[in-house]
Amino acid sequence: MKHFRTQKTGILASMVASMMAALLLPAGAAADQNYGGILAGKSEVDVTVKSLNGASYDKTSSAHSIFMGREFDDEYSIEMFHTNLGTSKLRSLAGGSYIHEGETVVIDADFSASLKVRSYGVAAKYYVDLRERTRMSLKLGMHKWSAKMAARIPGISTAIKYDGTDAMGGIGVEYEADKNTVLMAGVDSYAADKDTISMTYLGLRFNFD
Repeated sequence: MKHFRTQKTGILASMVASMMAALLLPAGAAADQNYGGILAGKSEVDVTVKSLNGASYDKTSSAHSIFMGREFDDEYSIEMFHTNLGTSKLRSLAGGSYIHEGETVVIDADFSASLKVRSYGVAAKYYVDLRERTRMSLKLGMHKWSAKMAARIPGISTAIKYDGTDAMGGIGVEYEADKNTVLMAGVDSYAADKDTISMTYLGLRFNFD
Protein backbone atom coordinates (compact mmCIF):
# COMPACT_ATOMS: atom_id res chain seq x y z
CA MET A 1 0.00 0.00 0.00
CA LYS A 2 2.82 2.37 0.83
CA HIS A 3 4.43 1.77 -2.55
CA PHE A 4 1.07 2.41 -4.30
CA ARG A 5 0.61 5.77 -2.53
CA THR A 6 4.13 6.84 -3.42
CA GLN A 7 3.50 5.92 -7.05
CA LYS A 8 0.29 7.99 -7.15
CA THR A 9 2.06 10.95 -5.59
CA GLY A 10 4.83 10.66 -8.19
CA ILE A 11 2.31 10.66 -11.06
CA LEU A 12 0.45 13.64 -9.61
CA ALA A 13 3.67 15.57 -9.09
CA SER A 14 4.70 14.85 -12.68
CA MET A 15 1.31 16.05 -13.97
CA VAL A 16 1.52 19.28 -11.96
CA ALA A 17 5.11 19.87 -13.09
CA SER A 18 4.13 19.35 -16.72
CA MET A 19 1.19 21.75 -16.43
CA MET A 20 3.35 24.39 -14.75
CA ALA A 21 5.99 24.02 -17.44
CA ALA A 22 3.36 24.52 -20.16
CA LEU A 23 2.00 27.62 -18.44
CA LEU A 24 5.46 29.10 -18.05
CA LEU A 25 6.53 28.56 -21.67
CA PRO A 26 7.35 31.76 -23.57
CA ALA A 27 4.45 32.95 -25.70
CA GLY A 28 6.37 32.25 -28.88
CA ALA A 29 6.77 28.56 -27.98
CA ALA A 30 3.05 27.83 -28.03
CA ALA A 31 1.25 26.66 -31.17
CA ASP A 32 -1.21 29.55 -31.10
CA GLN A 33 -2.24 30.88 -34.50
CA ASN A 34 -3.99 34.09 -35.62
CA TYR A 35 -6.32 33.83 -38.59
CA GLY A 36 -8.98 35.58 -40.63
CA GLY A 37 -11.26 34.72 -43.50
CA ILE A 38 -14.55 34.90 -45.34
CA LEU A 39 -17.62 32.69 -45.74
CA ALA A 40 -20.14 32.92 -48.58
CA GLY A 41 -23.29 30.96 -49.27
CA LYS A 42 -27.06 30.89 -48.80
CA SER A 43 -29.26 31.84 -45.85
CA GLU A 44 -32.75 30.57 -45.07
CA VAL A 45 -35.33 31.81 -42.56
CA ASP A 46 -37.27 29.10 -40.71
CA VAL A 47 -40.59 31.00 -41.01
CA THR A 48 -43.16 28.75 -42.71
CA VAL A 49 -45.58 30.38 -45.14
CA LYS A 50 -48.05 28.01 -46.85
CA SER A 51 -50.95 27.95 -49.29
CA LEU A 52 -49.76 30.91 -51.32
CA ASN A 53 -52.57 32.28 -53.49
CA GLY A 54 -51.55 35.27 -55.59
CA ALA A 55 -48.57 35.74 -53.27
CA SER A 56 -44.91 34.65 -53.26
CA TYR A 57 -42.47 34.24 -50.39
CA ASP A 58 -38.71 33.90 -50.88
CA LYS A 59 -37.13 32.85 -47.59
CA THR A 60 -33.67 32.19 -49.06
CA SER A 61 -31.00 34.73 -49.90
CA SER A 62 -27.29 35.06 -50.58
CA ALA A 63 -25.26 35.61 -47.40
CA HIS A 64 -21.67 36.20 -46.38
CA SER A 65 -19.54 36.59 -43.27
CA ILE A 66 -16.06 37.85 -42.39
CA PHE A 67 -14.22 36.64 -39.30
CA MET A 68 -10.98 36.98 -37.35
CA GLY A 69 -9.75 34.82 -34.50
CA ARG A 70 -6.99 33.05 -32.64
CA GLU A 71 -6.51 29.30 -32.38
CA PHE A 72 -4.94 27.77 -29.27
CA ASP A 73 -2.88 24.56 -29.53
CA ASP A 74 -4.98 23.06 -32.35
CA GLU A 75 -7.87 22.29 -29.99
CA TYR A 76 -10.07 25.37 -29.89
CA SER A 77 -10.26 28.98 -31.01
CA ILE A 78 -12.04 32.22 -30.21
CA GLU A 79 -13.24 34.35 -33.12
CA MET A 80 -15.17 37.51 -33.86
CA PHE A 81 -17.45 37.76 -36.88
CA HIS A 82 -19.69 40.08 -38.86
CA THR A 83 -22.40 38.40 -40.94
CA ASN A 84 -24.80 39.63 -43.58
CA LEU A 85 -27.70 37.17 -43.45
CA GLY A 86 -29.33 38.52 -46.57
CA THR A 87 -32.90 39.55 -47.36
CA SER A 88 -36.14 37.55 -47.40
CA LYS A 89 -39.07 38.87 -49.48
CA LEU A 90 -42.86 38.61 -49.54
CA ARG A 91 -44.94 39.88 -52.47
CA SER A 92 -48.66 39.74 -53.17
CA LEU A 93 -51.25 41.10 -55.57
CA ALA A 94 -54.46 42.60 -54.22
CA GLY A 95 -56.65 39.79 -53.00
CA GLY A 96 -53.73 37.42 -52.50
CA SER A 97 -53.48 35.29 -49.37
CA TYR A 98 -51.20 32.95 -47.46
CA ILE A 99 -51.25 30.92 -44.24
CA HIS A 100 -48.75 31.62 -41.43
CA GLU A 101 -48.88 29.83 -38.05
CA GLY A 102 -52.32 28.46 -38.89
CA GLU A 103 -53.80 31.87 -39.67
CA THR A 104 -54.95 32.91 -43.15
CA VAL A 105 -53.75 36.38 -44.12
CA VAL A 106 -55.58 38.18 -46.96
CA ILE A 107 -53.83 41.11 -48.71
CA ASP A 108 -56.18 43.99 -49.62
CA ALA A 109 -53.79 45.79 -52.01
CA ASP A 110 -50.66 45.10 -54.03
CA PHE A 111 -48.05 44.54 -51.36
CA SER A 112 -44.31 43.88 -51.03
CA ALA A 113 -42.14 43.49 -47.94
CA SER A 114 -38.49 42.67 -47.32
CA LEU A 115 -36.55 41.73 -44.19
CA LYS A 116 -32.79 42.40 -43.99
CA VAL A 117 -30.76 40.90 -41.13
CA ARG A 118 -27.19 41.71 -40.09
CA SER A 119 -25.22 40.26 -37.19
CA TYR A 120 -21.92 40.53 -35.32
CA GLY A 121 -20.62 38.58 -32.36
CA VAL A 122 -18.07 36.24 -30.83
CA ALA A 123 -17.88 32.45 -30.80
CA ALA A 124 -15.75 29.60 -29.48
CA LYS A 125 -14.81 26.82 -31.90
CA TYR A 126 -13.76 23.29 -30.95
CA TYR A 127 -12.00 20.93 -33.36
CA VAL A 128 -12.10 17.16 -33.83
CA ASP A 129 -9.63 15.48 -36.21
CA LEU A 130 -11.27 13.33 -38.89
CA ARG A 131 -8.22 12.36 -40.94
CA GLU A 132 -4.89 13.86 -41.97
CA ARG A 133 -5.34 17.60 -42.68
CA THR A 134 -9.12 17.32 -42.22
CA ARG A 135 -11.13 18.12 -39.09
CA MET A 136 -14.63 18.90 -37.93
CA SER A 137 -15.40 22.19 -36.19
CA LEU A 138 -18.13 22.86 -33.63
CA LYS A 139 -19.08 26.48 -32.98
CA LEU A 140 -21.05 28.14 -30.16
CA GLY A 141 -21.38 31.86 -29.48
CA MET A 142 -23.51 34.95 -28.98
CA HIS A 143 -24.44 37.55 -31.57
CA LYS A 144 -26.04 40.98 -31.73
CA TRP A 145 -28.47 41.10 -34.65
CA SER A 146 -30.30 43.96 -36.29
CA ALA A 147 -33.23 43.65 -38.67
CA LYS A 148 -34.96 46.11 -40.97
CA MET A 149 -38.39 45.38 -42.41
CA ALA A 150 -39.57 47.55 -45.28
CA ALA A 151 -43.13 47.34 -46.64
CA ARG A 152 -44.81 49.02 -49.59
CA ILE A 153 -48.30 49.37 -51.04
CA PRO A 154 -49.16 51.76 -53.90
CA GLY A 155 -48.39 55.31 -52.72
CA ILE A 156 -47.28 54.28 -49.20
CA SER A 157 -44.09 52.81 -47.79
CA THR A 158 -42.81 52.26 -44.27
CA ALA A 159 -39.81 50.73 -42.50
CA ILE A 160 -39.33 49.23 -39.05
CA LYS A 161 -36.02 48.49 -37.33
CA TYR A 162 -35.48 46.20 -34.37
CA ASP A 163 -32.59 44.26 -32.81
CA GLY A 164 -31.61 41.84 -30.09
CA THR A 165 -28.98 39.49 -28.70
CA ASP A 166 -29.23 35.71 -29.06
CA ALA A 167 -27.20 32.52 -29.33
CA MET A 168 -25.67 31.07 -32.48
CA GLY A 169 -23.92 27.84 -33.32
CA GLY A 170 -22.64 25.77 -36.19
CA ILE A 171 -20.91 22.69 -37.49
CA GLY A 172 -18.39 22.49 -40.30
CA VAL A 173 -15.49 20.69 -41.95
CA GLU A 174 -12.07 22.23 -42.56
CA TYR A 175 -9.30 21.03 -44.88
CA GLU A 176 -5.76 22.37 -44.59
CA ALA A 177 -4.73 23.05 -48.20
CA ASP A 178 -1.33 24.34 -47.04
CA LYS A 179 0.26 25.88 -43.95
CA ASN A 180 -1.58 29.19 -44.32
CA THR A 181 -4.75 28.30 -46.25
CA VAL A 182 -7.77 26.34 -44.99
CA LEU A 183 -10.84 25.40 -47.06
CA MET A 184 -14.14 25.41 -45.13
CA ALA A 185 -17.72 24.21 -45.54
CA GLY A 186 -20.56 24.07 -43.05
CA VAL A 187 -23.81 25.36 -41.63
CA ASP A 188 -24.27 28.09 -39.00
CA SER A 189 -27.56 28.78 -37.22
CA TYR A 190 -28.47 32.20 -35.81
CA ALA A 191 -31.36 32.68 -33.37
CA ALA A 192 -33.16 36.00 -33.87
CA ASP A 193 -36.00 36.58 -31.43
CA LYS A 194 -38.44 33.71 -32.12
CA ASP A 195 -36.98 32.83 -35.51
CA THR A 196 -33.86 31.01 -36.67
CA ILE A 197 -31.79 31.85 -39.75
CA SER A 198 -29.43 29.21 -41.09
CA MET A 199 -26.45 29.89 -43.34
CA THR A 200 -24.93 27.17 -45.53
CA TYR A 201 -21.48 28.23 -46.67
CA LEU A 202 -18.14 27.62 -48.32
CA GLY A 203 -15.20 29.61 -47.03
CA LEU A 204 -11.50 30.34 -46.85
CA ARG A 205 -9.39 30.85 -43.76
CA PHE A 206 -5.94 32.44 -43.90
CA ASN A 207 -3.42 31.93 -41.08
CA PHE A 208 -0.96 34.65 -40.19
CA ASP A 209 1.50 35.53 -37.41
